[in-house]
Amino acid sequence: VGSVFAYVLPTLDTFRFSQALVHLSWTAPLLSVMDLGNQILYGSPFGIGSLIIFIAMQRISSDPNQPFLLRFNMWQATLLSLFSFFPGCLRTFATIGSQAVLGSYDKWGDWSPGRMPESLSDAGNTLVFILFGGCILYSVVSSMMGVTPRIPWLSERVEQTLPPGR
Repeated sequence: VGSVFAYVLPTLDTFRFSQALVHLSWTAPLLSVMDLGNQILYGSPFGIGSLIIFIAMQRISSDPNQPFLLRFNMWQATLLSLFSFFPGCLRTFATIGSQAVLGSYDKWGDWSPGRMPESLSDAGNTLVFILFGGCILYSVVSSMMGVTPRIPWLSERVEQTLPPGR
């Protein structure tokens, strides 16, 4: 159960990229639950809620008294959560860049920021959502079956940096 619970933080991080799912009516209940989770987790002052969970996951993964599968999944989920930061930064920079490049002046000389086309932003968000969501889903299913999930490159980093234990 703990191995599956480890993926809550990266799941909430990944759902920030699920804007394309808004167009599918059957996803509304799932998106509202995830939105509530994000509001609770990231609505705390200075994002301290996610930081507390992040630190707790790191501590559990470094405790040699915990079972290997739990420690492995906690560390892998922590790294997935860290890596979801980079597409978020890229999205922010792309938004700022598109506002600057696609901005325009009206006839009175007032500047209005441009807007990235939704088709482009939805495609990027969907790609990130599918990539991270697929890794999380695979890891959760593997953990439920008692098998160590093997995500290329990431699992190798986890094994290299995971403190030894039982």
